[in-house]
Formats: sequence, C-alpha cells, structure tokens
Amino acid sequence: MAAALLLTMGDYGMSWDEMTRWDSGDLKLQYFERLVGEGGSVWGSAGANDVYPGLFDLPLAAYAKYVGGDRVLAGHLYTIFFAVLAVCGAGLIGREVGGWRLAFWSSLFLALLPRFYGHAVFNPKDIPFAATYTWALWGVIQVARGMPDGKFRRWVGAGLLAGLAMSTRLPGMIVLAYLFGLLAYRFVSQSIPTDGRRWRPPPRSELLDGIGGYVVASVCALVLLLFVFPGSHVNPFASSAKVVSKLHDFSQSIPVLFRGQVYDAGTTPWYYLPWMLLMVTPVWQLLLLLVGVGFALRSIVAQYLRKVWWPADVLPLGVTCLGFAFPLLYILVTQPAIHNGVRHAMFVLPAGAVLMGYGLTQFMDWIGKTRRLGLIAGYVLVSGLVATNVFTLIQLHPYQYVYFNRLVGGPSAALGWYETEYWFTSMADGFRELEAWRREQGLPDEPVKVMVTGPLEIAEYQLPDGWVLTQSARDANYFLGNTQFAGHLLVEGEEIVVIGRMGLPILVVKKLPSLGPTN
Repeated sequence: MAAALLLTMGDYGMSWDEMTRWDSGDLKLQYFERLVGEGGSVWGSAGANDVYPGLFDLPLAAYAKYVGGDRVLAGHLYTIFFAVLAVCGAGLIGREVGGWRLAFWSSLFLALLPRFYGHAVFNPKDIPFAATYTWALWGVIQVARGMPDGKFRRWVGAGLLAGLAMSTRLPGMIVLAYLFGLLAYRFVSQSIPTDGRRWRPPPRSELLDGIGGYVVASVCALVLLLFVFPGSHVNPFASSAKVVSKLHDFSQSIPVLFRGQVYDAGTTPWYYLPWMLLMVTPVWQLLLLLVGVGFALRSIVAQYLRKVWWPADVLPLGVTCLGFAFPLLYILVTQPAIHNGVRHAMFVLPAGAVLMGYGLTQFMDWIGKTRRLGLIAGYVLVSGLVATNVFTLIQLHPYQYVYFNRLVGGPSAALGWYETEYWFTSMADGFRELEAWRREQGLPDEPVKVMVTGPLEIAEYQLPDGWVLTQSARDANYFLGNTQFAGHLLVEGEEIVVIGRMGLPILVVKKLPSLGPTN
C-alpha cells in the first residue's frame, strides 16, 4: 500500500481541508513561539474556534517555516505515514486477537477498503485519527493482557498512545474511558463469587495498583496533549469538554446529500451513518464483518456460560469489538452533526478490518475441520474477491474515495443521490486536462480566465501560472464544474473535458462564449 501511494501521490489533488489545517498549525506555532520566546502568551480569540489539537498541524507548520518546500507534498507524505501506521496498527491488533495469520488479513482488508485508501493521501484529520486511535486500542489490549501484574509500563504506554489519539482529535479521550471501564470490569470480575459465597472485594494491593496505573495513564495523556494544543493550557478538563461539545454541533448547517434529498448535517435521519457504512463498503467485506461479529459474540458468550468472568483469552477480541461498536452506538444515540458519509467514523475502520479478518479465519477453520477441499475453494474465492478490490482501486484512481458498492449500483448510480467528490480534489486534474486540451487545439499559450465550483483558495493555489480566477461566467473563458451538488450545471457551455471514473462524472470542463479575446 505504501509503495503504491508514494508512487502515485502526484495524481492526487489538494483537498479543501488542507489549507484549514495549515492555518491551524501556523496559529499554534505562533503561540508556542511566543510562549517560549516571551515567557508567556494567551490563546485568545484567534484560537477560540480552533477545535483540533496539533499533532498533525504543528509539524507541518514548523516544516513550512523552518525548512520550506512544497507544503502540499509534505502534507501528503505525512498523511500517507499515518495511513501506513493505521494498517500496521490493525495488523498488531489482529495478532493479539488471533496470531499472525489474522494480522495479515486485518492489514490487507483495511488497505483494500476504497474509502480508507482514497483518503490516505489528502485527509489531514480523519486518517491521522484512525491511526492514533487504532494504536491506542492496541495499548488498551496490552493493559488487559498485563492484568493483574500491575506493571506501570503498560499503563504508561497506553496513556501515551491515548495522548496521541487525543492530540489528533479530542474525542480520542474515549480511550481513557475504555481504560477506566477495563479497570472497573477487572474489579467487578474479581468480586463475583464462583463457589456460592458472598461477593468479596478485590485484593487491596491490586486495587491500588490499578487505580495508580489509571492515574498515571491519564496524566501521561494530558501532558502529551499540552504540547500540541494551546486550548488546554488554561484548564485542560474544561477546555476539552467545551471542544468536544463544539465538535458535536458546529457542523449543524453543512448541507448533506442523502438518498436524493439535501439535509442540514444536524437534521439527517438517525440511520445516516450505518446506511452509509453499508453503501460504501464492498459487499463481500460487509459479509465478512457480519460473520466476524457473529463469531466474536459466540466466543465471548461461551466464556461467560462457563462462568469465566475474566476471560483473558478473548479480552483482545472484546476490546476490538468495543473499539469498533461503541463509537458507532454513541453516534446513533447522540446524533451529532456529521456529514461526508463515513468520514467522521473512519477511525473505527481498522477495528472493523480486524473483525473481517476474524470472520474469515474462524470460518476457514470451521470449514477445514470437515472439508479440506472446501477450505482450498474458500481461499481461492477470497483471493478472487481481493483481486476485484485491487482492480476497483485501479479503476477509480485517484478518486477511490467516491466508491459505492453494488447495493447502490456502483459509483455511477450514486450521482444525485449521495455525496461523491466532496473534497474537490479533482480541481488540479481539471486544470491539467484543460491545459492538454488547449495544446491539442493549437491555442496560444497565454493567460485564460476560469470559473470554478468549490473552494476558491484551493483552485487559486493550484492554478497554472498566468491563469486568472473569476466568479463571473460572462468574463470566464472556461468553467470547471464539480458534479457534487450538480455544480456542473450552474453554467451552460460546450463540454470539452469530462473527468470521471466507473461511469461517474466527477468534473466537467466547459468552454464558454466569453467576451474576452482568449478562447
């Protein structure tokens, strides 16, 4: 995956969120420079709306200021780094759950998810959070495996990993809740009588060690957050709660296209997220996920039926299920303002990939006990399905994230029904195609005026030298319209270039009857 992304990263355009992250990183860097240089600084009104910690933004800001170079290239390389971390994290969790065979399938299934792969170059928020959240889950598993020995190094490691998740997006503090829940469950399980006697308290030494370990983990996480998030410097608890609350609601008015109807993000149907997960995940991987969840529940329930209240062998599997299901259930219950399909829940995909791999390995083990030929046929079938995903990724390149499965009818059937190329990354591709068309037509190499849909700052950053942006169709020589929300229909003109994948038109370039001298 890493090699493929690095070799083709030049094909991916710039997303509308990248400049926002640049501004956020620059603001934080200025704050810390004043803090160090002047011995004091205030995170004032300029940062009041900055709800993201700077684990991703700050290093890029420092690179741009002190090293220089192409900021887009640096950001894309950094995002790929986190994408690879997420794939490796899924593999490590898979190894804890079921050994190296499951580790392989977990990593492969995550890398093959078109929605994950498609964001792996240019998504500066959700890909880094997916990586840090996955590694933090692995840290929770290490603590679970270490109980009841009370080794603080496991708690320290889990706390630092939780801190990295929080330093990417503050909802990463949910990992601290997982650790607390794990600790509480340990004490409850130790108190359950197994011989008909009364409930008994857990050993005092273990209780103190557990509480101490949790305090250490929480302190490590919060200290790490202080290094990248100025908003936490006054009161880390109050500011964190305020930011999480703001994240819940600040996207209320963003338009969302869902099942052919436009909603505000705060008014989408309650089933928006699970519906989109069903629509954008390859069907065969959905089936493996369901099989994996079924086998996982069977394994966990079997332990409790045997009255094993601390089932050490299946704890990694339980943590994985928790890390996948709890955020989705939380979103279903609280109904935050989310948009862009599954983007805001992308951090659960690595755990979902582990459950897909678990479903495959358990199913194959079950077949292998009775039918050796069936086992071989099963792996041949899975290999073929993997190949179809690879072929799909190639067909959609570099717009893998617009993938929709056969339940929708494929990407082509999603137009007008769901959000497609909402990042507007096709702008750079459109400029390249327009330049090539002009050369083919033998037109002079001179400045032209173009009108675009989408963020103007993104278009301006990628605009060829000498070209001019205009917001007037009467002045423009060409119009680049993204099909998202039917933007390509805003201006009439002669279609000269259509950029599309798998039957889905993504960007339409039109020649306009401009009043200017250049055509």
